[in-house]
Amino acid sequence: MRLWSKARDLVAGLPDTPETSSIAIWSAIQLLNLGWRSGLTAEQARALFESGLEIAKRGEDASATSGVLVTYGAVRGLAGEAEEALELVAEAARLAREAGDEGTQLATQAALIQTQIMAGRLREARRAIEPALATSIANPGLGHEQTGFDTHTWFLAMRGELRTASGDLAGAERDLDLALERARVLGETETLGWAHEMRSELARWLGDTDGALAHARQAVQIAERMGSAFSQTSSYGTLALAHGGARSGRRRREGSRTCSRSSVRGAASCTGKRKRSRTWPRSRRCRVSTPAPSTVSAPGSRWRSGGARASSS
Repeated sequence: MRLWSKARDLVAGLPDTPETSSIAIWSAIQLLNLGWRSGLTAEQARALFESGLEIAKRGEDASATSGVLVTYGAVRGLAGEAEEALELVAEAARLAREAGDEGTQLATQAALIQTQIMAGRLREARRAIEPALATSIANPGLGHEQTGFDTHTWFLAMRGELRTASGDLAGAERDLDLALERARVLGETETLGWAHEMRSELARWLGDTDGALAHARQAVQIAERMGSAFSQTSSYGTLALAHGGARSGRRRREGSRTCSRSSVRGAASCTGKRKRSRTWPRSRRCRVSTPAPSTVSAPGSRWRSGGARASSS
């Protein structure tokens, strides 16, 4: 943050040239990109957006304009304004297509899918993610310059999240385990932490309370090492849900044991009397169901936008 703030301040009083304009635009983009991770007021974000957008439009730079729009879209989405974010990111994607920059197109596609998930438009996100994955497979590293992270790994993680939401738990497990492995190999620390959160949510739906806790704890450890306020808040929320699931699981098991003991006592009582009926009394039947997790975090609680890898510097 300090580096980009200093760069922005240095060019503020200089003549308007292509070089100074480029620094001013990308300073605004990066400050927005890092700001939502570390904490940025709505007023500060709006001022950065407006100044960056004005300079980008003045220079008729479609790629830069797309970058400003998509990053501010992330900020608005995380503020709870999903529909506004969708409009901003959709416009960014349109400009990226017009510019013909394949890296920017894939980067904005990642943000668009994320926004669709945030807005609850899961069918649209599922349709969009398959061609995006195909593009990232055919063009390794494409979009990394714009985003600062490996787009293919993030597409895998998002598809896993979508599959969890739609009930394809086996497919979700494959995607998320692949994303975790790629993130480890490539050193994608932020992606690794967020994929652990997604994997924890999946584990809760699978009834794997130990796995949910293990993945959530790893996400917390990564977030604390990074020092990202956003990732720490998100990972602690995931850990709380995992603990809640574990407690619910213990209560269900205790209830099952209690019910079993009651059933045994009931059976002994029935056999000690005259056999009035050969059927088990309906009131003594023990029906212990295993419900879905009582609290489910909304898909798309994490956001990726254009810009450099997150850093607190």
